[in-house]
Amino acid sequence: MKETLILILTSRVTWIAIELIIAGVLLFFVVKNSKRNKALKAEIDKKTSAYQYQELDEMLKNKKRGNR
Repeated sequence: MKETLILILTSRVTWIAIELIIAGVLLFFVVKNSKRNKALKAEIDKKTSAYQYQELDEMLKNKKRGNR
């Protein structure tokens, strides 16, 4: 009886440990992917804002030429 209880408890603890390891690995990949997505979004925003400033600069130059 005692050996059976120890065996059940051991296997239950083993499965809980395995599930926690799997959850940790999945969480690691989710966080890693999230950081990569944030970095890509920041790069896209930087390029977009640079393009918008360039476009605005061209509009202002054209406006100045038109006023002369």
